[in-house]
Amino acid sequence: MENGIKTDLSIIVPVYRGKEYLNNLMASVHALKNQAGDSRIELLLIDDGSPDDSASECQRLADTYSFVCAYEKENGGIADTRNFGLRHARGKYVCFMDQDDAIVPEVCIKAIKKIKKENADCCLWSSNHRFDDGTQRENVRISEERVYDKKEIRQALLDQYLQKDEKEKLFHIPGYVWSGIYRRNFLKKNEICFFSFVDCEDDCIFMNQVIRHAEKIVQIPDVGYLWTCNLKSESHRSRYIENYWEKNQKLEHWFQCEIYDIFDGYKPSEIKVKKEKAIKIYNYVENECGIKNEASATEIVRRLKAFFDNSEYYQCIKNEEKPYGGTGMRRRIIHNLIQKRRYGILFLFLRMYGLTVQRIKIRE
Repeated sequence: MENGIKTDLSIIVPVYRGKEYLNNLMASVHALKNQAGDSRIELLLIDDGSPDDSASECQRLADTYSFVCAYEKENGGIADTRNFGLRHARGKYVCFMDQDDAIVPEVCIKAIKKIKKENADCCLWSSNHRFDDGTQRENVRISEERVYDKKEIRQALLDQYLQKDEKEKLFHIPGYVWSGIYRRNFLKKNEICFFSFVDCEDDCIFMNQVIRHAEKIVQIPDVGYLWTCNLKSESHRSRYIENYWEKNQKLEHWFQCEIYDIFDGYKPSEIKVKKEKAIKIYNYVENECGIKNEASATEIVRRLKAFFDNSEYYQCIKNEEKPYGGTGMRRRIIHNLIQKRRYGILFLFLRMYGLTVQRIKIRE
């Protein structure tokens, strides 16, 4: 890192078993560095206790490039690693990348200029999926360039709380932390960081905190980030999250206390609440039956039976006219098997499905 020189942008990258991906990541960051002009860039590569030699690869890159900083820490998960990055970042602005993804240099530079010009707390951009064959598909789409003030931002958060359909919302709140750049002092002042109730919800929690506290947000329609759908990467492997339902309940309580408390008097419609509950139940079932759950089939079936012996959870699914929370035949099959209490077959179906998706590209 160029000591003594003020940094404009810090890019935080958690690394876990990521050695083979870092050269591709470096290509886009190096291009950003070359196009940044007077803006100073620092790249923080943080190895999260990888069991391979990813840490040594991070250090090699730091020895090669003056703008790269390499760190090594005990394994603590992606939320803990990103918080580590925030503590060590020195940039006026920060953004986040995953180890196998790419940033679009010209869009990142545009975002820095916009956030400076508007004195905004963050700038959000569009993003695409990028597949192994080089093709791309829309992921998050922002339709127009706009600046939102605090009243409009609060309305967007209320729209989400009321679970309005996308076409009714003022703007979409991204669920991914790499959807833009953030003013570091804004994050620090409001103590915005990462929490890990349920492993897959870290980004969503962070983004809701940003929207909760932001005074001004800039959005640009340009695609600034390419999310690589790589089945070999840790972020795309099927995972089993222990005590998933209990953790999800803690997450829901956190949202009520930290985010939704500002909307006293507003309540989502009953049908929306039931829909969200159904989605969480489906996710719980798929997590329990995931191929990474090492419990015996007998134990998992016993857990499913005990869960749906709770009449609230069973009725939530049984009374649905259609399964919520997903598309295609898979959720319909899950719905029908739960209605018939065929938990053994449900387990076998989801295990078979899990083994199948390991051999295909993620396109849903």
